[in-house]
Amino acid sequence: MVNRNAYIGIAIVVIVAIAAAAYISLNPSTTTPTSSTTTSSTSTTTTSSTSTTSAPKPEDTLVVYTTVDQQTFAPWQKVFEEKYPGTRIQFFTDTPGNIFTKITTERAANKPTADVVMISLSLQLSLQNKGLLEQYNSPEAAAYPAIFKDSTGHWVAAMLLPMLQVRNTALVPDSDVPHTVDQLVDPKWKGKDTIHDLTLGTVGTQYFATLKQYMGEQEWTSFMERLATNVQPIRKAAFEDVINPVASGEESIALSVYMHDFLGTKNKGAPVAAFTIDGLPVLTSLLPVGVVTNATHPVAARLFMDWILSKDGQTMVGNSEVRIAARQDITAKYTLQTVLPGKTPDDLKIFPNDDVVKNSATYKSYFTKLFTSQP
Repeated sequence: MVNRNAYIGIAIVVIVAIAAAAYISLNPSTTTPTSSTTTSSTSTTTTSSTSTTSAPKPEDTLVVYTTVDQQTFAPWQKVFEEKYPGTRIQFFTDTPGNIFTKITTERAANKPTADVVMISLSLQLSLQNKGLLEQYNSPEAAAYPAIFKDSTGHWVAAMLLPMLQVRNTALVPDSDVPHTVDQLVDPKWKGKDTIHDLTLGTVGTQYFATLKQYMGEQEWTSFMERLATNVQPIRKAAFEDVINPVASGEESIALSVYMHDFLGTKNKGAPVAAFTIDGLPVLTSLLPVGVVTNATHPVAARLFMDWILSKDGQTMVGNSEVRIAARQDITAKYTLQTVLPGKTPDDLKIFPNDDVVKNSATYKSYFTKLFTSQP
């Protein structure tokens, strides 16, 4: 009987040992823990970790390419460098096209390029299509509506760029303001309107081509043909040259003015006012921020993207003269709520739309033929 009980005891010990070994093999996390990083260094999806382990230390350099001017960017740079005292930003500003060319040329030559890029939506999309933007899911992106960010996590809007119609209040009094498409294309405005050149294939092309989606093709075609024939607007390549002649009284109406250019001009005391046209929606473009694929300084790049999208970063953006912050849950001088009272993100239409992105060359050719054939 004693021998039998001994055998039973040995068998129980063996069974328990086998079960324990099987459990450990299926649950390796129960063994001694190993350290983990909070971000991935690959160019695929990167997410912010909630682990209690220490975050990776940002690199000592961060390279930012952006269309934002140096005067505006400098205070942002100062605050970011104070937050991360071991990191210094190397800042490069230029036109969207030049920045796009710089990044693609440098990457093709295997040379160092930007870690963070902030340029026009259309060219940010082109960088994304070329595989030059990292898929980074910033924890701050959750605060932004879907219309202000890429669904796959390649970029989030840092600023809004609404487009407006603007008049000189001395030359176009309240009683004479056009409020319909028919009034806007009246021959009495011939040679008195300015427009961002829609034959260049850039912002002017994108803005007027996107209107087709909301006006319908027949009404849009009639509008564009009458605008070219009756009004023959003066085409300008530089954004400031669209509003400046109206502000000075040389011209009466500017048909495509960025909100920040309008506000900056009005804040200087110019006699200008915005107006709306029935049937034309408020179109808005975006200035996105994104991390460049295989960035030389990836940790600092992601931290900068997190910061500029954060409440603190967006409050700085919205208090800059004149930049319209994209984030909605902040209090600042320039936000959607302050520049377009009563409007919500659901009221906005983003340009360029998918059709214009895919067919930009076709629209450029159409506008070139239409607007350069006039006497």
